[in-house]
Amino acid sequence: MKVSLDGVTLHVADVEAALAFYTELPGVKVRVHRPGQFALLQIGTGRLGLLRHDGPMKFHLEFVPEDATLD
Repeated sequence: MKVSLDGVTLHVADVEAALAFYTELPGVKVRVHRPGQFALLQIGTGRLGLLRHDGPMKFHLEFVPEDATLD
């Protein structure tokens, strides 16, 4: 079975500052934006989530098997 990294969510102190930083990268597209709370970016085939830091978790990773089927 092959697995690929599908997305990463970073917990950040300032969603708007992080969004401004990452959208400077070429080809980045904003898919979802809830000001001050959350942003979801498309970078190539992967996703980057920016979530306002409210707790001890600092990041979240998503792995998807290439042969995964959703029922």
